[in-house]
Amino acid sequence: MSLTGASAFDPSVMDRPPSAEWPARLLTAVLVAAAGFLLAVLTAVYPLAGIGAVAAIGLLVVSIRMPEVLLVIFTVSLWVPVQLAPLPMNAADGLLVFWCACMPFILIYRRPAHWHVPTLVKAVLPFVVAVMLSEVFATNPFGNVKQFLRIVEWFVVWPLMLSLIEPTPRLFRLGAVMMLLIPCAFAIDGVVEYFNNGNSISHMLHIPVPRPEDTSTATIHHTFDVSGRAGSTFGGAQGLALYLALCISVAFGHLIRTPSAGLRLLACFTILLSFAGLAVAESRGGILAAVAVVLVMAMLEIGKLAKALLLGGLLAAGLGLFALALWPGWDGSIVSLVPGGRPDAVIDRLSLWQMALQVWQDHPVIGVGLGNYRDHAIARGIDLIVPLGYEGFHAHNTFMEILADTGVLGLGAFLYFLATVLHRLLRAWGRLRGDRRCHASTFVLAAIGTLASYCAFASVDMLLLENTNMQVVLLFSFGLIFAEAELRARAAGGTLPGPADGVPA
Repeated sequence: MSLTGASAFDPSVMDRPPSAEWPARLLTAVLVAAAGFLLAVLTAVYPLAGIGAVAAIGLLVVSIRMPEVLLVIFTVSLWVPVQLAPLPMNAADGLLVFWCACMPFILIYRRPAHWHVPTLVKAVLPFVVAVMLSEVFATNPFGNVKQFLRIVEWFVVWPLMLSLIEPTPRLFRLGAVMMLLIPCAFAIDGVVEYFNNGNSISHMLHIPVPRPEDTSTATIHHTFDVSGRAGSTFGGAQGLALYLALCISVAFGHLIRTPSAGLRLLACFTILLSFAGLAVAESRGGILAAVAVVLVMAMLEIGKLAKALLLGGLLAAGLGLFALALWPGWDGSIVSLVPGGRPDAVIDRLSLWQMALQVWQDHPVIGVGLGNYRDHAIARGIDLIVPLGYEGFHAHNTFMEILADTGVLGLGAFLYFLATVLHRLLRAWGRLRGDRRCHASTFVLAAIGTLASYCAFASVDMLLLENTNMQVVLLFSFGLIFAEAELRARAAGGTLPGPADGVPA
């Protein structure tokens, strides 16, 4: 694979002697003719099936030559809940299955010289094993096999598919524009939903939104018709807030480091819209995650003196909260120190966290099985101030629920995964940060910000329940893939050019 040569969008050149070309061409012509005849017959007998088969073959050919097309479609479908009836999967899951089917053909056609098992897959394998053990020896064995399969899908299959895309300059440009533009669409949709009394753009386009069965005002829901909080196509304010908080790291990365004036201007636009989306979602977790992104990226980018001032400011803020706690008018509750409304939700979170610790104490090593916390909380008679209105409630803390569901073995493995990713990203950042024209460092910085955002949001919500983890893995992979490509190019005496280096479109 050449980092500075042919684009990922250009066809590969197959090195064959002239005498070996005509049999392959003859065989290709026969296969194409046979396939065309069969498709024509199928279309005549079953028109919809024939058209679908032709479209699938066309997408297959395009995907083999340009896996980046699948990346764009998948990234959009990840947040548009289109169900592939009657199959038990949504559009994103179906596209991932299709991508897996393309994998052997992509490897044969593209022949990547540096392909290897991604770092993310190696780092997450202990956690996958811990989850599997928790399911095998759980109180309800294999009662939540779906959760285990989703962990494999998110953290093993998905990064393997991403590793098939070569880190060329065009991929950098595609990834930058994609991750700056797509969040704007969902942020705008949320703002329109908020100011248009729940009638969002996606609603006007008849895009389905997940809604709970019980929509009484006595329950906690995040759909607009109950809570008045925007959620776009996510069906909930928490989903929209988490998505924007994760993607905002890419915008800040391009605002701080990219030498491309166009991308920096687009990043400013994305940041403004993302904060507008966070405002209408009214999510304290989303604001916390966005603040974590800004603080961590500032700590990495600024000098030692400014870093000391920043740490001093954080210390002063902590002392200010402590002084507030000692204020005579304080009623002694933690809830009164939390900004924003909905104090009952804060009290219920504390109850859920306490229950998670109690469940873990009875099953300290391997837990009760991923997804089984709910059953144990109900069996223990958990009493919530505001009913959740649906059965699948969780601990509202990723780390605590992993501890209860998979024990110290699972939590340790999950923390090892996050620590390994952070170590690799920081090591790459240390080698790339000095060159401000290094485009790979932009995505490395963004990936570190994403990790900070993910951990901050995980402290107030359970994130192993939805496809949000695919977005996280995508941003982690971008940072690691571009860093590896840049360092490999430097070792070969070159560099990985970017959108400001005159790379033709």
